[in-house]
Amino acid sequence: MEVSKAINKIILMFGKPLILHTDNGKEFVNERISRLCDEYKIKHVRGRARCPWVQGQVERLNQSLKYMLSSTCLSENLDYKWISIIDRITSSYNSTVHSTTSFAPFRIMFGENADQSANIHYSEEELNLLFADLDSSNMDEKDDVENYMAWKWFTVSSTRTKAVQYSDAAEEKMLKKNMWKNDTSVFKIGEKVVRRIKTDKNKGTRKRYLNEHHDTRIYNVKGFSPTGMVILESEDGREIQEDSRDLASLETN
Repeated sequence: MEVSKAINKIILMFGKPLILHTDNGKEFVNERISRLCDEYKIKHVRGRARCPWVQGQVERLNQSLKYMLSSTCLSENLDYKWISIIDRITSSYNSTVHSTTSFAPFRIMFGENADQSANIHYSEEELNLLFADLDSSNMDEKDDVENYMAWKWFTVSSTRTKAVQYSDAAEEKMLKKNMWKNDTSVFKIGEKVVRRIKTDKNKGTRKRYLNEHHDTRIYNVKGFSPTGMVILESEDGREIQEDSRDLASLETN
């Protein structure tokens, strides 16, 4: 209930996203979240269960927030009452420059840093008093507002464009590093492979290992994604992405 309420509050404040990307925790996979996504027509993307390497964005964010929460609780003797500092920690995270994008998440979202935003320092009542003298018939002031909005949108767009460029460069660097570390697992384009399928026969527990077997369908290696995933093409032309560690070459079997 708390998670769905928090997500709904964010949507009402900033607008709905196109995609909600989560893991398979019970907080996100339930009837309330499903109703919320249906109401706002949001596509809910969930990573594969117990495979954190295929949902790197979610796992990386969770890791950072978990470290910030635990270290703050320890330093302030809060006895791990993290709920009392979650808003302060997330605000700190959103105001910190990310090493991949070279921008703070707040700036990518709003086009400026958190300490430059007027609505952080003033209440709604104070803002109304500040802008009360704005006369819609005054063309100079109206033009100033329009020019500011145009500049604002240009700043947001250019910031996001640069962030994507920096992210692409970081992905390429990670791909090269991944290829070098796992060069024995790199397949050739056109090579025929089969997938290792992992299924869970232990419905009541997650403590046992997954049952592993090979898929009977044959795939052709078509290419590689920027994150190091192998792009496969099935015999019926369907494309999927798979981790190289979950593939076996028919040429070596």
